[in-house]
Amino acid sequence: MRAPNELNAIVRTLKSSFAIVVGDYRELRYVRQSV
Repeated sequence: MRAPNELNAIVRTLKSSFAIVVGDYRELRYVRQSV
């Protein structure tokens, strides 16, 4: 089954935003630890 281009774009956007959120969360944890 081939996913349409629109679906691909949505998945890519979700993945990138998820990565950004995870990165922010990691940074927050790191900052809290070092303080």
